[in-house]
Amino acid sequence: MAENKLRRKIKVVEVGGSPYEIGFQYGRACPEMRRLLEVTFQAFGGQEKARAMAGKYIPLYLPAARQYAPEIIDEMQGMADGAGLDFQDIFFLNITYEIAVQPLMGCTSFAFD
Repeated sequence: MAENKLRRKIKVVEVGGSPYEIGFQYGRACPEMRRLLEVTFQAFGGQEKARAMAGKYIPLYLPAARQYAPEIIDEMQGMADGAGLDFQDIFFLNITYEIAVQPLMGCTSFAFD
């Protein structure tokens, strides 16, 4: 019984379509992104400090990301719309590892065809 409590399930989300549609479906299926955003804000010293940091770094990273992989930006916009979050918040979640003074927890993505 105790062993079952320790098991964690991997959430599987099947999506398809354009990058925006993929992001939208993922954002809608994963409301836990709101909690991840809250935890990330806390890790960066609270919402106010985190938003100030986002305001500083997003303009530095976004143009390069948009130029290198515009489809990823479209997917992040879809995620934001599907989850009911701001694009800035989703993009911030995606650059936290690069801007963290100390490495924070990150995420891993899996894709299967």
